[in-house]
Amino acid sequence: MRPQDLVRDLGGLGLYTLAPQALRRLPRASLVALADHLGDLVRRNARADAALMADELRATFDPPDPASVVRAAYRLRMLTELEVLRFPSLTPRNIDQTVVIEGRHHLDDALKHGRGAVAMLGHFGANLLVMPALGHRGVPMNQLSAPPTAWFGRRTDGRENVLWRHVQERRWALEQALPARLIDVFSFLRPAYDCLTRNEVLGLAWDGGGGSRWLEVPLGKRLASVPTQPWQLARTTGALVLPCVVVHQPGEPAHRVVFDEAWPVAKSNDRERDVSEAATRYASWFSAWCTRHPDHYAPYLLLRRRVRDDDARPFFT
Repeated sequence: MRPQDLVRDLGGLGLYTLAPQALRRLPRASLVALADHLGDLVRRNARADAALMADELRATFDPPDPASVVRAAYRLRMLTELEVLRFPSLTPRNIDQTVVIEGRHHLDDALKHGRGAVAMLGHFGANLLVMPALGHRGVPMNQLSAPPTAWFGRRTDGRENVLWRHVQERRWALEQALPARLIDVFSFLRPAYDCLTRNEVLGLAWDGGGGSRWLEVPLGKRLASVPTQPWQLARTTGALVLPCVVVHQPGEPAHRVVFDEAWPVAKSNDRERDVSEAATRYASWFSAWCTRHPDHYAPYLLLRRRVRDDDARPFFT
C-alpha cells in the first residue's frame, strides 16, 4: 500500500466513523469551507496523483492553468464525499439547501411521453445528488450503478485494503438512505426496464468501465471508449435520453442538477449506427460541460488513468 493511500484511508475511515452526526448539523457555508481545507490537505499528501491528474487534464481538455483545476478538483471531490455523510439527514424540507434543479421542465416534458426518462449522467461532480434532488421532490427515481461494495476484489490499482473496504461498506449503508431504488449493474437488469415501463426516471452513468461492448466517442481532444449498454437500453424501451449534470461553483452553497432537452435514440434498421449516433451526440454535449468545468471530471480521469493497465477496456485509446 502506498503511504498516501494509507493516510487517505485512515482519514476516510475516521470521517465515516466519527463525523456523520457532526457534519449533519454543520451549516452549508462551514461545510464547503471544511471541504476546501480537507481537499487541499489530501492534494498535498497525494502529489504523484495530482501530477497524473494534471497530465490527464492537459491531454483531454488542455485547460490554461491545470494546477488551479487540480486544486479545485480535490476540493470538489472532498465536498462530494462529505455530502455522502449527510445523505440520511436530507428530507423534502431541507433538500433545497443542498441541491436545486435547473431545467425541471425538461424532465416534466420527457415524462409526458409516457415511456420513462434515462437521466444520462457521467462521473461528473456530485452526480449521486440527482437521487435526493428528485426523490425528495416526489419524482420516482431509480439508479443503475455499482454499489461501493461491488468493487471488492475488482480493483486493480492497489487501492483495496481492509481500511478501504470498511469505508466502502459504510458508504453503501449511507447510499441506501437515499430516496431511490438502487439497481445493481452487475445483477439482474429487469428492474431497469420495468421502471421505464412505469414511466419513471432511471439514472445511469454513460462512461462506466463495465459492459461487454464498447464504442469510441470524442471527449475533449481524445477518443473515449464507452459501453453501448446505456444507449441500447434507451433504444429498446423507447425512453427519452435526458442529459444531466451536477454542478457546483465556488462560493455557491448548493449544487445544481441541470437538465437539458430530452431526445429519443433513433430506431432504424441499423442498430449499431443508432447507438453510435446517440452516444456521439451526448458525448459532444457532455464534453462541452467538461471543458467549462474540467475540475468536475478530473477525479474520474485520474481513476481511469490509474486502472488503465488492467481495465477491461482502457477509457482512452
